[in-house]
Amino acid sequence: MTLFRKIRFMAVVLSCTGGFVPKVRMLSNALIKHQRPYRIRVRVAGKSRPMHLSGNSADLWTLYEVFARSTYETGAEDPKRIVDLGANVGISVMWFRLRYPDARIVAYEPNPASFAMLRKNFAADPQVELREEAVAGVRGTLTFHMDTESSPSSSLVHKTERTKDVQVRAVTLDDALAGGADLLKIDIEGAEFDALASSEKVREIPIVTGEVHPGMAGKREEDVERLLADLSKTHVVARGKGSDARTFTAARRAQ
Repeated sequence: MTLFRKIRFMAVVLSCTGGFVPKVRMLSNALIKHQRPYRIRVRVAGKSRPMHLSGNSADLWTLYEVFARSTYETGAEDPKRIVDLGANVGISVMWFRLRYPDARIVAYEPNPASFAMLRKNFAADPQVELREEAVAGVRGTLTFHMDTESSPSSSLVHKTERTKDVQVRAVTLDDALAGGADLLKIDIEGAEFDALASSEKVREIPIVTGEVHPGMAGKREEDVERLLADLSKTHVVARGKGSDARTFTAARRAQ
């Protein structure tokens, strides 16, 4: 690992563990294990918990976005049920679990490798329900393009030279929302266009937050605007700016 990558990794770990790591040995071991699975302790609002990461460098960026930048801080007050689409190894799930300790969380992840780590983090947690399924515009068995270098970039709709095709079970967004939700997080690498467009139940959800990936889905900016304009019929939609332009948060309008 280069010196720059070590420094960057240390900065991410420090920012996501509350500003310090109690044991220098723990940080040193994490640095050594950068390319292999490792365990760290993350912190939100004074609460902390250990979690396992895959060692994939993409995990570090996700960790930074979710914990250091509070990407999913929506202002939601005491949600009882959270549905997380595209949970990957569980970084967003862990943030929700610490931020809203009384909430029931349903986490969807179709990538077999990521789901194995997700299970390792939450299989023993009674507040978290794990679903090894994709969420799409249709239900059934679909081809999933598993990115062998960056698991968060795996997708139903985007295939590259480094992806490996696997068959996964898929449900619709309305299937995923059948039990209701107070907060929906969606980050499904381009499949959000079909999933959101085919859903009626999403209009009932108080807060929807996530990312859009037009490039992965072969879409253009006007397609993003059309997608969010449709959601804005029932929600007040706010988009991120600059480097956060892919992100959005939608709050349901008062009836």
